Amino acid sequence: MRVVDPQSRNWLRGLRAAERYRRNHPDLRVPLDAVDIDHHDVKFPLGGWISEQRREYAAGRLNTKQIQKLNELGMVWSLLDQAWEDGLAIAREYAREHATLAAPGDAVIEGFPIGKWLETKRAQDRKSGLDTARTQALDALVQGEPWNPPHWPVSWQRRLTYTVEFLAARGTGARLDDIALDVVHRGETIGRWVARQRAGWDTLAQEQRERLIELGLTPPGTAEPAPTAQQAGEVVEPEGPKPKRSREQAFAIALSAATAYRERVGHLEVPRGHVETVVAFDEWREEVRLGVWITTTRTRRPKLPAERITALDALGMRWT
Repeated sequence: MRVVDPQSRNWLRGLRAAERYRRNHPDLRVPLDAVDIDHHDVKFPLGGWISEQRREYAAGRLNTKQIQKLNELGMVWSLLDQAWEDGLAIAREYAREHATLAAPGDAVIEGFPIGKWLETKRAQDRKSGLDTARTQALDALVQGEPWNPPHWPVSWQRRLTYTVEFLAARGTGARLDDIALDVVHRGETIGRWVARQRAGWDTLAQEQRERLIELGLTPPGTAEPAPTAQQAGEVVEPEGPKPKRSREQAFAIALSAATAYRERVGHLEVPRGHVETVVAFDEWREEVRLGVWITTTRTRRPKLPAERITALDALGMRWT
């Protein structure tokens, strides 16, 4: 008489239940409370059995044939490892589509909450540090972009990455100072973002400022050095005291400063403290407090002559 090992019989029941589960699922990530019901209406605790196989595998108590059978059915031996691989695959897809890993928190791809997943990984990395291999895998998805920026928000990194991409597309010599206010790239209003960096310069971290300067942003309030006579085409200021200006002349000088700023930067969102140096019509050098002048001119619009409004409109003046 042959004696049947109860443990072997139970394992075969589990394998048959796993086979039935696999017919309707892509792998053996079975919920812990999952119950299989065979054609005789006999119930089997498949979720508990799968969990037991993982423990037996970790302890080295499964034989080669058992491991092979389960692998053929798509056994997931480590749920944590599989969850990581799933997230990394979606992160790779997001990076390929958006050229960044600085995803908004509500970003979703194929039903997978990639934004939340990346937020969780960043929090884990800051708290205890991710495994080096995983950190390297994320860093490699977007060249030149830190996947977990240490000194600024992810939203700031996203706009910086898109701005770098925009400049690269424009070719050698493109600078942040050249980006017009109305520029939009990948759905981000990067022109207005650059203007906000100037306006909030004092609130930026040193690393942020350095990055922006590297990309060609002139810090607000930085006056251009006075040109030498040779650089100015041998134009030398007249001798004697500087003459007083009429209102019309003062406006013409300020307008020339606004024109120079607009041609260099692409807009008239001038930081309040900015000073623009120009050479006036009579060859005197003037330092125009352009930021203050723009603000004051906006408030005085109802009293301005029509020709002045027209001249400023031509430069893209924003009145409100």
